[in-house]
Amino acid sequence: MKVKVSLVIKSHLNDAMIEMGSNLIELADRRLRFVQYLVHYYPNTEQEIIPDFVYEQFLNSNSSK
Repeated sequence: MKVKVSLVIKSHLNDAMIEMGSNLIELADRRLRFVQYLVHYYPNTEQEIIPDFVYEQFLNSNSSK
C-alpha cells in the first residue's frame, strides 16, 4: 500500500519520541536515521511510497557501512 512520505515521517518521529522516553535509544536512533534517509531521498514529502520496500532499501544501504 502506498503512503505519503510525510505520514511515514510523522509516524517514525512519534515512535522515536516514545522509544526515547522508554530508554529504547537504539530503536529510536534507527528510526531517526530512517527519517533522515527519507528526507534526503524524497524531498517531496507528498510523494507516495511503499514504506516496507523503502525501509528495506534503507537497511541495505546501511549494511555496507
